[in-house]
Amino acid sequence: MGAPGAVVVTWDDGHVRVPAGAGPVTIGRDPSSSVVLTSSSVSRAHALLTADEHGWSFRDRGSAQGSYIDGMRVGEARLGPSTVVTLGRGSGAVAVQLQVEVPASSGPLPLREQLGLETSLDEGTEVAGLAPARATVVGQLPPRATLTVRVAGQPDVVVSDGVGATLGREVGNDVVLAGRSVSRRHGRIEREADAWVYTDLSSSGGSWSNGSRVERLLVSEASSVRLGDPDSGVLVQLLPDGAAGPGVRRPSRRLVDRVPRSALVAATVVLALVVVGTVVAVTRGSSVSTDDLARATVQISYDEGSGSGTVIDARRGLILTNAHVAEPQAAGQALLYDRLQPDVRDNSKQLVVSIAESAGSNAEPRFVADVVAVDGYLDLAVVKILRTLSGATVRPKDLQGLTAVDLGDSDAVTSEDEVRIFGYPGASQSSAPTATRGVVAGVVNDDRLGLDRGFLNVDAEISPGNSGGLAADLEGRIIGVPTLLRADRIGSLRPIALAAPLIAAARADKKYVSPYVTPELDAAAEITDVGLVAADSAGAVTGGCTDPGDTGAVAIGFTYTGFPGGDEHIDLAVELVGADGRLWASSSPPFPQPLGADGCFTATFDGLESGTYDILVGAGPFLEILYADKHAKVTVD
Repeated sequence: MGAPGAVVVTWDDGHVRVPAGAGPVTIGRDPSSSVVLTSSSVSRAHALLTADEHGWSFRDRGSAQGSYIDGMRVGEARLGPSTVVTLGRGSGAVAVQLQVEVPASSGPLPLREQLGLETSLDEGTEVAGLAPARATVVGQLPPRATLTVRVAGQPDVVVSDGVGATLGREVGNDVVLAGRSVSRRHGRIEREADAWVYTDLSSSGGSWSNGSRVERLLVSEASSVRLGDPDSGVLVQLLPDGAAGPGVRRPSRRLVDRVPRSALVAATVVLALVVVGTVVAVTRGSSVSTDDLARATVQISYDEGSGSGTVIDARRGLILTNAHVAEPQAAGQALLYDRLQPDVRDNSKQLVVSIAESAGSNAEPRFVADVVAVDGYLDLAVVKILRTLSGATVRPKDLQGLTAVDLGDSDAVTSEDEVRIFGYPGASQSSAPTATRGVVAGVVNDDRLGLDRGFLNVDAEISPGNSGGLAADLEGRIIGVPTLLRADRIGSLRPIALAAPLIAAARADKKYVSPYVTPELDAAAEITDVGLVAADSAGAVTGGCTDPGDTGAVAIGFTYTGFPGGDEHIDLAVELVGADGRLWASSSPPFPQPLGADGCFTATFDGLESGTYDILVGAGPFLEILYADKHAKVTVD
């Protein structure tokens, strides 16, 4: 079958004619779209028109309010001679007419038109941002092992032995994928020895084959991988040596072109690339609007207050937030904040989710959510929308108005990178989402995690109520969750990379178990024989089991019994609280370090002054207080 004719796209404010060789036609609110529609019912990246040898196809790109033909919601549809598609719902819905012309000739299009450098527009029509999304450079491949990478709506990419290819959202990849759940550099396919291997590049959402997450996948026959989500992630087919079927185009690499039509110098560069077969990717960056980010940032209300959250999966109704917002009694919270049984509120009986339509509108209560994954030490939680305010079970259509954000790459964030913070701080005295800007000020090491990126520090304004909200990069991707407010206006974000296991578990409806929180203690656990044991100190407190030697520090020692023993790490902490309320704290050995069922532990305190102190000893994931001695007198020589 020959090439299809051009498609004429008509909407209220204009129309445009696009030849089949001009590349995919993008439709949405984003200014870089081929067809820009400003209605709030239309998503930023709403739909895509693509052409192949069989004709034109329409595909909804996971829009918030959907696409409809003859009143029926569609994900993908083959176009006839004339098709009307309604984008969005309600008074803001936009009807778009798609008319496919009968081609006058089945001969090949001129090269400039194939590359999208010339596009025929009806006289008097002005269309913003019409540019080809992709073009394909065709070249000869050496007679060696090959593998075809196939993604719906895109040209096939053929990878040869010794070359390999990377897949991801960044334009520097060999296969560029525009999926919300796809990481910037998601995966790699290459030849190892006599076999093809797909490798996940530590992506946020993971790579999935047959419903299971894979780090490496041997591709000995036709295989498929979903990127970012086992159900809705971008489906990539990997077809080794001849399994691609007939009619496969074999580019040496894919050329992604975003050059304006008027840029003749750029056109010359593109033509030169075709001649020499060089691999290049050029793109215009696209940003997510402030309104999109405000819609994705929700307010989470509980019995005594509220925090913030970010929609990270609209179809499933999943929201990422802080544990101290959604489940403050989560095991591990005391470990993170290094406090024995901190005075925190009880878990709320219900979490109410409020959503704003834009950055300038008040959030309105819409849903009730439950916690489905939580890690107290990471201070992260995923909640799932399950009910409406009336208590009715949420149906898929109830979630169609949600806006979700893409997961970013927090490991790629560097100091002085700009960041935008969205949330619902109480200081704003407003029910509308607030937005502040700042830069990344550095990273914070976390010994328990074994990472130098336990937190990202930012100088953006963060205050109570921002907790659990959205920290986005300039491309609108979530890179962290506002969690801590430190001194001197420095706030800390938990990097989005640490949330990936919780998100994966929530999407798969599986239980999440924190690797950083140890089991609760048995009722038989006991702390005894607590006393002052430093060699250079003396006081009324007596006992202890270990002499640390002449360290120049005050040390408190004690005996513990009834602990689990074995390979389990058990957290221990000692607090001294002075008469003036000043807190001196000393925590357990580095994580993970197993302790026996019975033994001794010594905590040292530098700079302690003589005086009267409350001595508290706690253990386990909640640092449950197992020993308390009020007003013990400590004298330091």
